[in-house]
Amino acid sequence: MALEFNHFGIKCTAFQETIKFYTEVLGLEKLYELEVLGKKCIFVGNDTIEIELEDAGASVPSPPMPPAAGLTHFAFMVKDIEKLADELKGRGAQFMIPPFNIRPTRKIAFIKAPDSVLIQLIEDFPEAG
Repeated sequence: MALEFNHFGIKCTAFQETIKFYTEVLGLEKLYELEVLGKKCIFVGNDTIEIELEDAGASVPSPPMPPAAGLTHFAFMVKDIEKLADELKGRGAQFMIPPFNIRPTRKIAFIKAPDSVLIQLIEDFPEAG
């Protein structure tokens, strides 16, 4: 059996704020919207990813920040993480951990998204020869 990634979903307590974050801050596009079991969903993404944002309603509590059990973050591969970090900060992104070298060939950063979601940015570098 071969698995291929399709998308992941996020239940949002502040639906419009979350849509704004993923489109205006991260720069993803609204792809389409639909209703699933009475809940409004909007898919955002680009040519390589899709994220389903579902309106959970404002009365649903946000999960605690990691390191709670369960999914702690998701990650995007990027190019020029320092430049991207500056652009994202200018659009209002809140960095929990700014870009740093975790090893000689990789730099990472973490952004706080709505509903206690953490997004990791990863840039890989070729090994110095």
